[in-house]
Amino acid sequence: MDVHVFLDAVVKQDAKKLRRFFAKDAHISWPNTNEMFTANEYVRAICKCPKKSHGYVEDIKYNSNGVFFEQKLWDDNGHASGVTSFVTFVAGGSELIQLLVEYRSDIRESPERRKTIRNNEIVMLDRDRWKGYILPFHYVSNNFYDVEITREADDFHVSFVKKPFDVPYEKMPDDSDKLFRPWWDDIKAWGIIDGVRLTAAIETAAEKWSNRLRVTELWIDDASRRQGIGTILMNIAMRRAKEEHRRALMLETQACNEGALAFYLAYGFTLIGFNACDYHNDDLRRGEVRMEMGILLD
Repeated sequence: MDVHVFLDAVVKQDAKKLRRFFAKDAHISWPNTNEMFTANEYVRAICKCPKKSHGYVEDIKYNSNGVFFEQKLWDDNGHASGVTSFVTFVAGGSELIQLLVEYRSDIRESPERRKTIRNNEIVMLDRDRWKGYILPFHYVSNNFYDVEITREADDFHVSFVKKPFDVPYEKMPDDSDKLFRPWWDDIKAWGIIDGVRLTAAIETAAEKWSNRLRVTELWIDDASRRQGIGTILMNIAMRRAKEEHRRALMLETQACNEGALAFYLAYGFTLIGFNACDYHNDDLRRGEVRMEMGILLD
């Protein structure tokens, strides 16, 4: 990928040239505004912007996962901004963009954003080193999906209705989630290492009997959230699923995990199943129903 040609297409708002850089199923994320786009939506957003821009590439760096580059842009009024972009490509040596994460901020914020990108190098995790490592999940939810199951003659009716908690629900860290559990098959995990600890991790396991790939863990430290890391990690899982020709990518979450569900839905997951008593006999009352989310790949 020629980064300079890509930026030229952006500043010239050349839709035809810009589309050539993207795979048909590419994802584009703007973490600063919490937005996600398809390739066509991204091209429209760039090309319909009323402000004309100028710019140049300040720095380009490559690693095993892709390329990140820093740009300086300014409009005709002289307003300058810095943009830091991270790109991963379609597997198999293609130069088509599979994932583009752009941190779009004014010039005063961009140095810190660039530091974040540089430090967040994702590596495959060694089983011997990280087996049993505890992932301290923590989140706060204001809303949950209220699941109602009713029977009418020979019919069952199920509804998932988003409702507010009476008081915010807080999930506190515990030791229930660990990497490389012995009951999963063909585990592969990736993460961001900070000294002797992780700041983010994704773990995947193959369901060979069903030819599906399951995301068994996706965890990001509180301080590292809303920086596009979740999207990058999930893209790695998606790439494994496609390379192994799995028919679906799937995962488990809970009806009370509002933030995770919002992310999964934005990424493209949909509800493929649920269990109304997986954790406790009163999961329905607690608003903690297990939800199976998936993306079908066949």
